[in-house]
Amino acid sequence: MKFLFVDASHDGWGTEQHLVSLASGLQECGHDVTAIVQHGSRIEGWFENTQVTVIPVRFRSGLNPRFVRELWRHIRAHRPDWLIANQSKLYWPMAMLGKIIGMRVALFRHLVRIKRWRTRVLLPKFVERFFVVSHFARDELIRCGASQAHITCLYNPIATQRFHPDPSARSALRARLGVADQEILAGFVGRIEPDKGVCTLRDAMFNAMDALPQLKMVWVGDGIAKNETMQLAAVRGHTHRNMFVGWSSAPEEYYVGLDMLIAPSIVVETFGRVIAEAQSCGVPVIASDIGGVPEAMVEDKTGLLVPPGNAVQLTQAIVTLSMNDALRVQFADAGPQFIADNFSTFLVCKELIENLLI
Repeated sequence: MKFLFVDASHDGWGTEQHLVSLASGLQECGHDVTAIVQHGSRIEGWFENTQVTVIPVRFRSGLNPRFVRELWRHIRAHRPDWLIANQSKLYWPMAMLGKIIGMRVALFRHLVRIKRWRTRVLLPKFVERFFVVSHFARDELIRCGASQAHITCLYNPIATQRFHPDPSARSALRARLGVADQEILAGFVGRIEPDKGVCTLRDAMFNAMDALPQLKMVWVGDGIAKNETMQLAAVRGHTHRNMFVGWSSAPEEYYVGLDMLIAPSIVVETFGRVIAEAQSCGVPVIASDIGGVPEAMVEDKTGLLVPPGNAVQLTQAIVTLSMNDALRVQFADAGPQFIADNFSTFLVCKELIENLLI
């Protein structure tokens, strides 16, 4: 099949990572994939290490003439079988263009709620496929009036050949961070912002550090709560045990060195891409029991679930994993197989193709 992926974002969050994973996965499976993306964006850089044909374009929105012109030119030249987009601002332009020129359109939704009735109810009926990335998200849209027959769940693809246990990389990362073998290294990967549960996490982590001198923490990411978190670590006397390394385009370099990953979001998440990637690297996880997050792990088999916003129970979970070597090993061993069986790129791409052929 021939696919044309379209993205207008400058960012590099979960939505954009999904698009790159899915597009490159389809290419690796033998399909012909092209992507039109923002010139100079993070997503353009991520595609450099793939076989996907990339067309960088500068455009502000889905109605930008340059975007329409590039899209029309490629469609006329190569006649893709499917047009695919992730971003809500591209939904209706892509849907309308598909109808005008007779091209099939598949859209992906990564946020749970859709405010506008015409997008929530009419759009899934208007395009050929409308995918969400968890059963939780599908149930929520249906509850809010979307047609059950037109909403399909297709999980985030995880590149298991990229995210996998690596003992040598683990040793190298811990040596670089100054973490001894007998010490426990916890990690947070993502936006260091209140919505991601950072305020709850830092309270829980600093309390756990008061009780566990062997516990250290690495924060991978940036955000509005980063400086305050650094200041609070200093106030609590834990500056040297909290490392802030900034945003990374290769989070797997940090995953492999962790003894646990913590994802304490307090807002409804459709999935848990970060915890899925960490489990694929053989890392136990602690995550908020919210939204679609529980679908991305197996409670008490690959990690622990805690109520969102509850610093006391999060502290208890951190202490439990820190003090129980056997439990961490059990979770670490189960994670990679669970991800391979449910979210591997090959598996998700296979399910996508099967759905598109119906």
